[in-house]
Amino acid sequence: MTDLLDSNPQRSSAGVRGRRTLVSSRRAKGSNRWIVWLGRAGILAVFLVGWSLLPVNEALRARWPVFDEFFLSSPGAVVEEFQRLLIGNELDFWVNFWFTVKGASLGLVVGLACSVTMALVLTSSRLLRSALTPIMDLVNAIPTVALIPVIVLMFGSTLETSVVIAALSVFFFTVFNAYAGGASMPKDLANNAAMLGASRAELMWKLRVRYVLAWTIQILPGAIGHALASAFAAELFSGSPGLGRLVMQAILSINSDLVFATVTVIAVLGVFLTMMGSAFSARYLHWFTKSR
Repeated sequence: MTDLLDSNPQRSSAGVRGRRTLVSSRRAKGSNRWIVWLGRAGILAVFLVGWSLLPVNEALRARWPVFDEFFLSSPGAVVEEFQRLLIGNELDFWVNFWFTVKGASLGLVVGLACSVTMALVLTSSRLLRSALTPIMDLVNAIPTVALIPVIVLMFGSTLETSVVIAALSVFFFTVFNAYAGGASMPKDLANNAAMLGASRAELMWKLRVRYVLAWTIQILPGAIGHALASAFAAELFSGSPGLGRLVMQAILSINSDLVFATVTVIAVLGVFLTMMGSAFSARYLHWFTKSR
């Protein structure tokens, strides 16, 4: 009987067509990936060529002095400054680099922990939700940058300032999404757990926390960007150790090469950390979706 089914010409032809479709779709995806990367490389090449040519255009510099190489720098000068920073460790580059990474990382962890805890509290207690939500909306309306002077007065120009600013930024960026995740837990699931004898604490920490974490991790890449940007801004305005202070020193000394080199480091670091956050988010959400 199996041989008869396998020998069915219609079934065999359908299987062949399915395999051909699968192979062609994989090839199309591979070619599209190459096209995307070639497009990105082309955009980068055009940008670098334009950046190299603008400062040497006499007519353009005469009309708009901002395009002078003194202000705009050039890719070659930035690469040389980059080498001095990385290899020569000028201006204690690596010390400042790790201060920024540490401040952003600690702020991210503290902000996410507070966000998840607050979301669990708000979704588990109607009384606390009614009391705290207006206060959170009010504080959220204040720009995080505006709080830097207050934090500096409290902690001084220290690593703690960067951590607190980054934590506040991450907290208000993620807490409302985390709250929506906690509120999305099916009521039937909560009712069934309660019927089986689950307490409110068990309902919170064994069931609802999964939804809060999933919705929080969904925006983890954005939270990483907020943590890094906030730590950098805190260093820039407070003078605490880090890449932000390095940029401020470059601005005060009118060193455009150092400014662009440091900003490039921040950009590369941000892309790398965001890619790591995206990979972790995709991995976790994959397992969360399968386990539901």
